[in-house]
This record gives sequence, structure tokens and C-alpha cells, in this order.
Amino acid sequence: MLKDLLPFAETDMGDDLGWDTRERRADGEYPIYFYDHEYGEVHWIAESFPEFVNEVCLGIRLERFITSEGYKALHTFSPVQCDRKRKYRS
Repeated sequence: MLKDLLPFAETDMGDDLGWDTRERRADGEYPIYFYDHEYGEVHWIAESFPEFVNEVCLGIRLERFITSEGYKALHTFSPVQCDRKRKYRS
């Protein structure tokens, strides 16, 4: 899956959020995944971009995926830097 992850944003901790380009839905949306760099794990986070905005950016879904004890998600995301080399563990 990692080779098909198309990142569009990163969290304040440097983890990626991206679409899985293999999973296009009938409505044209792609599911969104969270890549945890610390543990090398990929987690589903939303079925569509509107759901991502409502449940992750404006909601509390992101907290389920943050593993650092005592960390509070900021719900702010930066665009992915095109020149950044991604080192995904499979």
C-alpha cells in the first residue's frame, strides 16, 4: 500500500496523510490514510476528503492514531513538501 500512498498533508509531528491511489470509489473519492512514521504503520482515517475535513480536521478522529503519551493533536496540517524524500517502511 505504501507505494500507492499519495501524500497531500503532514501533521505537526511529521506524519503523512494521503490517498491510496488504488482505491478509487464509485463517487470518485479516495479513502485517506495516516502514516505513522514512528511505528511504520498505515491506518485508515477517512472514506473521503469531506469526511476527513469534518471528522479529522474539525473532529476528534485523529486522536485515535496518535501514539505519543500526553500529546494533544493540533488539528493543523501542512501541505506536503514536494522535495521531501519519503522513507516508508513496508
